Amino acid sequence: MIGRAAGRAGGFTSAAGRALLIAAIGVGLGAATTATRGWAQAPDIDWGADTSAFANDRECDDPRFEGPGMAKVLDDANIGADASDCFELFKRGRIVLRADAPSVAVAGTDLDFGDDTGRWANDGECDDPRFEGEGMAAVLVEEDRLRDASDCRRLYEQGAIALRGDAAPAAPGRPDVAGVDFGDDTGRWANDGECDDPRFDGEGMAAVLVEEDRLRDASDCRRLYEQGAIALRGDAAPAAPGRPDVAGVDFGDDTGRWANDGECDDPRFEGEGMAAVLVEEDRLRDATDCRRLYELGAIDLIGETRADVAPAAPAMPAAPAAPSAPAGIDFGDDSSRWANDGECDDPRFEGEGMAVATVEDDRMRDASDCSRLFAEGRITLR
Repeated sequence: MIGRAAGRAGGFTSAAGRALLIAAIGVGLGAATTATRGWAQAPDIDWGADTSAFANDRECDDPRFEGPGMAKVLDDANIGADASDCFELFKRGRIVLRADAPSVAVAGTDLDFGDDTGRWANDGECDDPRFEGEGMAAVLVEEDRLRDASDCRRLYEQGAIALRGDAAPAAPGRPDVAGVDFGDDTGRWANDGECDDPRFDGEGMAAVLVEEDRLRDASDCRRLYEQGAIALRGDAAPAAPGRPDVAGVDFGDDTGRWANDGECDDPRFEGEGMAAVLVEEDRLRDATDCRRLYELGAIDLIGETRADVAPAAPAMPAAPAAPSAPAGIDFGDDSSRWANDGECDDPRFEGEGMAVATVEDDRMRDASDCSRLFAEGRITLR
């Protein structure tokens, strides 16, 4: 905890400075055309990832699209960075691909951009030292190799950077990860630069490992595995034994009030991993928890066997309005680096459930933690 507080205090000024530079990027085009194309006509779209600060806010922020489901203000920095919102809205016919939209995919190359786990990911500059060009950050370190995917991919496509002549498209000897199930990032120590999944061993592992973090530190473990810093233990299977096939199960999204709290709140399921109180409002709105517990065998779909799962409602309903927050409080979203770590990082609050160090940058950006702790009476508004 002390290390985390010191790290945040020490990096705030630099991070804020870089953020101000990014704020100067121009505002993109507004969306106006009504969506008419159906889901059956979907082209082969690379949706990208959920790396935007506005991801998972039920509006599409990717300026490649247009229609009534679009955000009012668009920025090219969000191309390929709001995957879940845009995918759902496209599927519902609320947006369509613009006729002049560029593709996120890099044509004609198998270039591996890695992930967005670097400290300076998504700041508008490429920090991966394998590249060079006008779009590069001024200072490059080996630690950021393969860790600034969204920035580097976008700048590469725009021609603002190129792969260095002495750089291979991917780190040499990176192992094939196709057969390894890394799980998700719901562990308390996810995205801290070390792998906490006890199925692995090697120099990249955390000093203390617990069974609770099995399959719950995907980004760290995937990156370190690809770099050769960790390997699956000799007694560990690539995935937990007996994990069911979830391909036919629609788990929905994480828009429920109690999403990412370690229990499944979706009333379609039953089992020891379920929350004590279930409400219809949480149907299809606690995806990460329910997927992990389903894969671990701690829950099952009610009235179904895993061989003939009929998981989702016949048609995905329009996303219900967000439940009213206690006392009318707007908790914001989970876009903070420290979201879902069990502590509230929003400086508007105080109490025993608060992080040791809070910064203004986390205002309204740790919704799940703060909402839960507020409901439990462990924090209050200042």
